[in-house]
Amino acid sequence: MNRVLAVFFTIMFMIGTDTFLISPLLPTLQQVYHVSTELSGWMVSSYALGYAGFALIAGPISDGLNRKKVMVLGMSFFAISTFLCGIAPSF
Repeated sequence: MNRVLAVFFTIMFMIGTDTFLISPLLPTLQQVYHVSTELSGWMVSSYALGYAGFALIAGPISDGLNRKKVMVLGMSFFAISTFLCGIAPSF
């Protein structure tokens, strides 16, 4: 049970960190990538929309399949997409 709680809190920490980390970075990202204020607002919104969309899809899939496999697949997709965002040369 403790292992399940540790995994749960780690995942919730990652989601919270990603959701709230970008807001303080918006001015820096605007300067580095020369992005307008209107477009930079979509950085925060796109993460929230993507998270909500995948949560709606992953719930029914995990009900029909093995929840552990769906969770590992989701975390792998999250890690790969975060890495790709980190090495992106432009906005």
